[in-house]
Amino acid sequence: MLEGFINTHDNFIYVRAMPHIYMSLNIACYNIGDYEKSIKYIKKAILLFNYFEDEYYAGRCHLNYINSLRYSGNLDKALEIVNRCKNKYKKYNKLYLSFFIQEMILYFNIGNYNKVMEISNEIEAHQLSEMSEHNYEFMIGHIKYLHNDFNGAYGLFKKCEKYFLTQYYYRDLLLLYDDLYNMTKDISYKAKQNEIMNKNGRKNIVMVQQ
Repeated sequence: MLEGFINTHDNFIYVRAMPHIYMSLNIACYNIGDYEKSIKYIKKAILLFNYFEDEYYAGRCHLNYINSLRYSGNLDKALEIVNRCKNKYKKYNKLYLSFFIQEMILYFNIGNYNKVMEISNEIEAHQLSEMSEHNYEFMIGHIKYLHNDFNGAYGLFKKCEKYFLTQYYYRDLLLLYDDLYNMTKDISYKAKQNEIMNKNGRKNIVMVQQ
């Protein structure tokens, strides 16, 4: 619908609505897996927000841009954008910290857990937004599990489990329940894993089942 609208209304008078329309198109294309288009639209949104000198929204768009790059397989470009944004958006604290979480997510997906832990040491978790805090807990929880710190991993997983369920982050939950089962041998975690195995959830951290 939005593509049809922008293709047939080239004299659209409410020009300030256009970056928001491009953001919506980015999200829609991202969710259906058309990452080439999602990147095209978010770059247009960033360009317009910068034109209108809306620095904060331009920064938010960069989070979407990084996710689209990540799922398109362009991790090097995503890391380049992360590093640039960490310098540019320092005055917006929660937004600034979100770029650290994005950096952790990128390294988490390529299995560079030492780098994830190194970045985590630069973050005060209590300053994070709700989403960023739970993503932080999940990643650190998995790494603690891999290092046999089962008590630490269990506590962090239980903190983010409910939030991930409400957000339909099933791919992340499959890994979380697998770790919990391996730690506790509690078959209820296998049952939870089987329950969501074939459900279509939302993209978040885990790109492929680990």
